[in-house]
Amino acid sequence: MAGRLKSLFRVKAGGQDSQAAGVVEEKDEVQEKPETPAKPPLPADAILAEIGAQLRERRELISLTMEEVERHTHLRAVFVKALEEGAFDRLPSPVQTRGMLANYAGFLDLDVDAVLLRYADALQARRREKYAETPREKIQTQVKPSMPLLRTFIAGDLIFGMVMVAILITLAIWGVGRVVSLQEERAEPTAPSIVEVLGDEPLPTASAEATVGTVNEPEAATRDLGGAILAVTEEGTPEVPANVTVSIFALERVFVRVSVDGKVVFEGRMAPRETQVFNAENQVVILTGDGSALRITYNGRDLV
Repeated sequence: MAGRLKSLFRVKAGGQDSQAAGVVEEKDEVQEKPETPAKPPLPADAILAEIGAQLRERRELISLTMEEVERHTHLRAVFVKALEEGAFDRLPSPVQTRGMLANYAGFLDLDVDAVLLRYADALQARRREKYAETPREKIQTQVKPSMPLLRTFIAGDLIFGMVMVAILITLAIWGVGRVVSLQEERAEPTAPSIVEVLGDEPLPTASAEATVGTVNEPEAATRDLGGAILAVTEEGTPEVPANVTVSIFALERVFVRVSVDGKVVFEGRMAPRETQVFNAENQVVILTGDGSALRITYNGRDLV
């Protein structure tokens, strides 16, 4: 009886040991296997050299020379050599290089899509090498801690606004000054009319007893730049009264009003080099805006 119990205990103990061993094996299998590190991407030069070696090996396998390739593909031997050497920098442009590569790979009966895909990988690798990303920590160290003192107080918009306000104020001051100066020019007093001097003088009459008479020179008006009224009168001779003949020659465009014996016979602007002749019995009154713009002749004699 005792021996039988011992054998039972041994069987149970052996079963427990086998179960424990199975659990340990399962735990070992559950443990994850360490991941293999990803391979770093190949540089662009290595990928291009790989493509060139593939092309050269294929050409040598079918025993073709550079001249034969040039004759059948219409690609220059220089470009074919650059493709096989992986020196794609000696080719004109990436677009033309892609066309040459597809043409040459198709002629050699290679997988054109696979070759072009490897060429695209080379371009991507070259782009990564050219535009390598700068670490974020390095970028943060290059940022300036603070802006310049002047720009913190004066912004660009504020400077632009101040300049525009200054320009508007300057234009306003100039405009006001211009208006004031024009008003002052218009308000300047004109010269007194000489009609008061010559117009009211009595005209002498002819004397029946006189046998010999003298003709007095007529009074001439002086020039006035602001405006002038010229009156030309005739002092009668002792024998026979003479007519008044006045000729007006315009040196430049000017306004003129002419009265003959008290009647206005001409009023308007005279053009440059225009001549007007007026005849009167007693007097001719000339009103003009600019006396210096006229040349007046009285009975053949220059007055102004």
